[in-house]
Amino acid sequence: MPCFDKKLEASREEFSVQSSVADCRVPDVDLVLATNELLYLLESFCHESDGSVVFSPSTHAAELEENNILILSRLCEVFHGQWNVCNRINNMPSEAKGVVPMYRHSGSGSGGYAAYIFRFAAEKLFSINLDLNLSEDEHVIVRQLQNRDLQEMLLFNTKDDRDLAASLLASRSNRIPYRHLEVEPKALLVFAVANGFRNIQTIVQYLRKIYQVAKYERKKLKQTKSIYPFDYVEVMACPNGCLNGGGQIKELLKETNEVYASLTVAEPMSNDLVQSLYAFIKSRDPDRKSLHTTYRLFPKLKLSIPVL
Repeated sequence: MPCFDKKLEASREEFSVQSSVADCRVPDVDLVLATNELLYLLESFCHESDGSVVFSPSTHAAELEENNILILSRLCEVFHGQWNVCNRINNMPSEAKGVVPMYRHSGSGSGGYAAYIFRFAAEKLFSINLDLNLSEDEHVIVRQLQNRDLQEMLLFNTKDDRDLAASLLASRSNRIPYRHLEVEPKALLVFAVANGFRNIQTIVQYLRKIYQVAKYERKKLKQTKSIYPFDYVEVMACPNGCLNGGGQIKELLKETNEVYASLTVAEPMSNDLVQSLYAFIKSRDPDRKSLHTTYRLFPKLKLSIPVL
């Protein structure tokens, strides 16, 4: 999802490689366009001619720097179909053939993979094959915790277990994670999805208290449950997810959600390009280190207040 945060990511040293011809590092990404920036670009450089939309940066060349002209010229090629990615993609939904593919995977509008990983884990760990739409699967409960931007996904062994859990939850507080209710039947898997910093803070508080109980056995936290409520947590910074992000078209949030939900659902690993890329990485990087994220601690900024 194009986002302002992607600009920060693209500028980080971790997202670059050492140049083979100069003593410098080359960024992995040359340009990040947020959705609202792309809309502005299209409105500025597109015009209608003979019933079709024409993208031509040349008419505005005098207003642009040389690098921007090159970027816009490349975009012009893309929009005119001279770089059609569909020619190199197989196993795509039939309605996407012949055009730049527009599809989504199951889950929220944030482009996260919690739903896919949930289904993958259910199959590999418990031999349970789940529907693409998790909320309609007989083994799954998708439950709101406190608000719609904080959800947990529960996997049960049988339909009877799922129905029993649903009846129990109907009379329980939605502020307490399922595992902390300490009821039967037990959930095989519990995933959480938190959108917005307030909900992320709630998740962090859950985990911090449990960690303190487990490590320090503090008596003050005696009421805190000693088991982690979630097996996997996905967090997104923006309330309502990435479709409501800083780089999106805020005035069209409702329409954006509807359009995104209408797209055909595709399995991420069913794409031939993804499978080829994954096979290539495994051949060059048997330990798959390149697929793991690393973190670098940044020192906190010290703000000094001037004395008047």
